[in-house]
Order: sequence, then structure tokens, then C-alpha cells
Amino acid sequence: MILTQEKKKKCTTRLSKIYGQLKGLERMIVEDRGVENIFQQATAIKGSVSSLMNMVLKEYMEFYFLDADSKEAREEELAKLLALLKSYFKQDTI
Repeated sequence: MILTQEKKKKCTTRLSKIYGQLKGLERMIVEDRGVENIFQQATAIKGSVSSLMNMVLKEYMEFYFLDADSKEAREEELAKLLALLKSYFKQDTI
């Protein structure tokens, strides 16, 4: 997958935000800031990670599906994508 400089910048900006949120969460835990605050911060981190994943997934799909040379290439990439999504959704359980 090839990202333009603009899209790389968006991804790295999002990653910087996530890093800051993680450092904040670490401080909250060390300082015993309370479960509600910690949970709220963890939820914000999850949302930021989901946003990053959506950005990457969109680029992947545009690159491998819209620009695919053949039906076979699209089918191969679709199989890879479905396997990836299947593994992701298995992890998102309580």
C-alpha cells in the first residue's frame, strides 16, 4: 500500500495523539485517578485507534480494490482482508 505524504502525515498525527493519550492513561493509573476517569481515557484511546484503523483500511481498499489489475487480484486481496477482519473482531470481546 502506498500512502501519499498528506495521508502519512494524517496517520502520524493520529499516532502522536494516541501516544499522548496512552501517556495520560499511564499517569492516571500511577496517580490512582479513579476507575471512571481511567475508563473514559481508555475509551478515547480505543476510538482513536479505531479511527486510525479506518484510515488505513480505506487506503488499503482503494489501493487494492479500485486499482486492481484483474478480478483475480481483487479476489486474492479480498480473502486477505476478510482474514484480517475476522482476526480483529475475534479480539474485540469481553
